[in-house]
Amino acid sequence: MRLAVRDLGSCLMLDRIRVYHLSCPAWQVGFMLLPETPAGHDAEVREIQGQCVEGAQPVLVNQSGGLDYGRPSESIGVKPSFCKANGQWHVLEHSACECLPGFEPSLQDNACSGCPDSTYKPLAGPEACRFCPPTSSSEASTASTKCVCSRPLFTWHVISESGIGVCAPDLPRPGDLEVVEKNAERIVITWKPLINGKMPIPVAISCIDCQADEAVYVPGSVVDGSRVTVLGLRINRTYTFAFRSCLNKEDVLDSCDLRASHLTVKAGEYPSKRLAPHRGRQTLNATGTQFKENSSVAMVFHALLGSTVFICVTLAFVSGAMLLHRRYNRRQPPKRQYEFINNIGKTPSRPIPIQTHNTGYGNSLFQVGHVEFHQLPIISRDSIEISKYLGNGRFGEVYLGLLKPSLALATDEFRTPGHTVGPTKLFLRSLTDLDSAVSIATAVAEIATAIKHPQVVECYGIVKGMTPNLLVYEFMELGRLDIFLLSVSDF
Repeated sequence: MRLAVRDLGSCLMLDRIRVYHLSCPAWQVGFMLLPETPAGHDAEVREIQGQCVEGAQPVLVNQSGGLDYGRPSESIGVKPSFCKANGQWHVLEHSACECLPGFEPSLQDNACSGCPDSTYKPLAGPEACRFCPPTSSSEASTASTKCVCSRPLFTWHVISESGIGVCAPDLPRPGDLEVVEKNAERIVITWKPLINGKMPIPVAISCIDCQADEAVYVPGSVVDGSRVTVLGLRINRTYTFAFRSCLNKEDVLDSCDLRASHLTVKAGEYPSKRLAPHRGRQTLNATGTQFKENSSVAMVFHALLGSTVFICVTLAFVSGAMLLHRRYNRRQPPKRQYEFINNIGKTPSRPIPIQTHNTGYGNSLFQVGHVEFHQLPIISRDSIEISKYLGNGRFGEVYLGLLKPSLALATDEFRTPGHTVGPTKLFLRSLTDLDSAVSIATAVAEIATAIKHPQVVECYGIVKGMTPNLLVYEFMELGRLDIFLLSVSDF
């Protein structure tokens, strides 16, 4: 390098000459690396293109021009930076890089490091790595973007837009959801049966819009079949039900698929009979007069049916009493019979005790309790559990239920001889909405409540905490009464 000094005749004295140049230093900022760059002279500005550090990429920008770490749609690369004449850098706004998926930022070093073992990061951005959920591990020893499930039949499912995932079963979802029966009392829903190999896949049913303890599922909230009956819903309300496939019927929380099939139903007064395809629209659009005519015909039919059942039950009680009385007289010793005949018309010196043997079907005496008619004992809904639908009975639908052990010991009505600690089987008979049928069924229930006899089915009371109301009868362990009487008859 050569320097020249020109003297124009002035009195000058040069002591020293200092030669230097300015440069912008190497700089790592916003996960971007800028190299050392010589500065220009005077007002010159030099444009330099930076490079992202290892494990980073240019910030992704959406179409509107704003940053969008979660849902990127466009990449415009790293914007240029400028080295000014004074040796300082000028970096434009948003001219930076971000860490790739599987890499987390280190703000102190302005670098991106890979996620360690058992952690993952699904999306690019400033977020840190997350730990893999239980029963899973990272797909690689470093820089993993997702986890791998260790349990059989479980796969990785992303549950949010942030990329967070969990391990859940990958099962076919219930399809062809259909409401086959819907009225004021119940809603019956069916779906296409699901099979995993040769075993049926359980389906878990839940109500999204229901309040606590509002919906009652028969046979249960987790079923192996393809049909469920929902009771206890309110009229003219819309409910949404979710159906999920499960691997294990006992472990619903951890073994059910996160994906669900939904069905929205409005509860109300509708025909209970399934409609034909060509008549469905016409029936649903029928006038109120036609519906009242159908209701009146049904009312007369149920009234006649209830009257017939009441007469049959009364005849059965009378026939049973006569048979038991005759059988009791045949089993009396001859000596006692003669003594009884000789003492006719005489005043006995002491009362003759009557011994009864309460051994199941051997007792022949009716024990009438002090129960007032037109007033059935009310049983709490919490003490009864519906376990199985048995079919249509003479007064309505019949279910098999259980009495909870703790409530059975605290209730005097259920302290019958031979009662054991544990769930007690019960018969639950529903009451229809027809006034005549309800009165007949209530009258029969009051008779069954008043008569205390091991050969007569006893009625414990009525459950009014749900719709329809349920009459609670004891469970007949030895079968129907009329069949038993015919089998033990001596003539």
